[in-house]
Amino acid sequence: MDTMADIRQSAAYAEYIEKLGWQVFQVKSQKSKVKIFVRRLGFLGAIAKIQRANVPTNFPKIPGVWMTKLEPMKFGPVPKGFRQDGWPLLASKTLRVDLSNIRPKKDCRYCIRRALSAKRVVRRNDFGGFYKLWKKSAGIKGLWVPSEKDYYLVVWELMQEAKKRGCKTWDWEGIYDERWPNKGWKGFTHFKKSFGGYEVEFPGSFTRWF
Repeated sequence: MDTMADIRQSAAYAEYIEKLGWQVFQVKSQKSKVKIFVRRLGFLGAIAKIQRANVPTNFPKIPGVWMTKLEPMKFGPVPKGFRQDGWPLLASKTLRVDLSNIRPKKDCRYCIRRALSAKRVVRRNDFGGFYKLWKKSAGIKGLWVPSEKDYYLVVWELMQEAKKRGCKTWDWEGIYDERWPNKGWKGFTHFKKSFGGYEVEFPGSFTRWF
């Protein structure tokens, strides 16, 4: 069973989302605490979201909140009043790669070898260059993208760097899910799967209205 913790329940993510204008609260759930993100909408009250956490079935109402969005980590009973919906905020399915045993598929191995033999170099710590490119591309319908062989090499080197830093798992943060199909996800899902790994499904999203 995959027990990898999710970044959305980390202290770093809580600090980040607070800077975006959300308030962070916590409730106890078994041996851990669940982070709840609340957004005030002036006289309209507030909305809340709980992501990648195991919420107790007796989860209480949050004062002042008229809609709560829940995206559980595991399948199982959900708190009373929550109903499954068809508009998840997070990817409902992802792909993870064990960094101690990366097994790229044949076409991926070929692209990596080709990029390395051509002496292509991945530029590191160049946020300024990246930002200029991103800014130039933003707003253009047909965004510029590097060739696929360049993408393969960038991802491969990122995986190696993550492994050096002690990371155990590479999470692709979402792939195509037949339960909530989006054809636009099929292309990059094929790319991600070329690096091997195993699929992880989430229950989807649930909403409770007050």
